[in-house]
Amino acid sequence: MNDISGRGIKRIQGYDLAKGVAVFAMVIIDFKSFCCIGETFPEWLYSLIEYMDRRAAATLVMVAGAGITLMSRREGMAKTRDTLFKRAIFLMAGGILLSRIWAADILHFYGFFILTGLAMAQFSSPNLLVGAALFW
Repeated sequence: MNDISGRGIKRIQGYDLAKGVAVFAMVIIDFKSFCCIGETFPEWLYSLIEYMDRRAAATLVMVAGAGITLMSRREGMAKTRDTLFKRAIFLMAGGILLSRIWAADILHFYGFFILTGLAMAQFSSPNLLVGAALFW
């Protein structure tokens, strides 16, 4: 871990790399969806983009979950809960507004997933399994 921010906060470079790769993959997938790329694209490149489809979103959700865990360890769960609730509401509202002009927007889904994670964080282990099964 390195202090690259200058504020005394240690950064995990591998985590930052994973976030960057996931965001890059999401941009490529949104480019494909928005521009309706298909038959005019080289087949190998289209196959590669299709392979990345949905894997980038799952990767970004997993990286976000790891970030939430790191944040709750550093700041404490009470402060983290308030921060995450505000972020989730912002993502949902911003995503719904952005989806009016950008059909490929998925921000509101991330807001929903954060709210779901906050609700499930209150459960004990057996109840968490039941909640996960119901949510699935």
